[in-house]
Amino acid sequence: MRFTNPILLLDTASMAFAFDAVISKGLWIGTDSTNPGASLEEIFAHRRNHVTAVSTILQMYSLNSDFIPWKRTPQNGRHSYGSFKFMLENSPIFQKVETFTAQMFVSGDLYELQTAIRQEYKHQDRELVAFNLASSIPTKSRNLVGTHLVLFSLVEIFKPRTQEAVHVRLIELPLGLRVDKGDVRLYNQDAKLTALTFEIKTKWVKEHAHEIASSYLGLPITVKEFVQIFTTSAEDENEDEDEDDLS
Repeated sequence: MRFTNPILLLDTASMAFAFDAVISKGLWIGTDSTNPGASLEEIFAHRRNHVTAVSTILQMYSLNSDFIPWKRTPQNGRHSYGSFKFMLENSPIFQKVETFTAQMFVSGDLYELQTAIRQEYKHQDRELVAFNLASSIPTKSRNLVGTHLVLFSLVEIFKPRTQEAVHVRLIELPLGLRVDKGDVRLYNQDAKLTALTFEIKTKWVKEHAHEIASSYLGLPITVKEFVQIFTTSAEDENEDEDEDDLS
């Protein structure tokens, strides 16, 4: 059988996204049992290697959508994040197992923001999620003034202790930021936190290991590399692409 994944071949260049910028972080929770000497096909064929399999697949979607936070500016993310999310939601490799939403009031205080997230977000990773969302908010912007709508996103791989399948969670928190004389401030606002949880289709991936591996031209991506790939770079590292991290 010839493996065909329409999501990997999808032309998403025309997909629009209604944010001024996207700031992302990659997160990993759990224990990685991957055999470091496994071949690309073995990464998909054996369940013990599926943390690396998921990391590799997400990197594949990252490249195909041009959502590459470590290399691109947050401005680029506003155009490409929607394509990445679409690929994940429509992938034959994952199935969505949960959609979580919570409304919250956000003040200008980052500590209060963390507290609000911990109170509303009931999952076991709430401390990590609260800290990483709050710490993603920049304090400085070189050239911009005015108000900007920024999506803060966490792309998380985790392996629940009670389950064998590796999961992916996409956590989103859009926030309005005000920039005045280079200082970035979070102002009082209502916000919506969303978390989409996906589970790798273990049996399907094992059965199609050869076809998936044949469609991927690179090397396996470790979960540590995944964290780096999905974390937005510091502003000065992207100066050649954009003059400002929120432009």
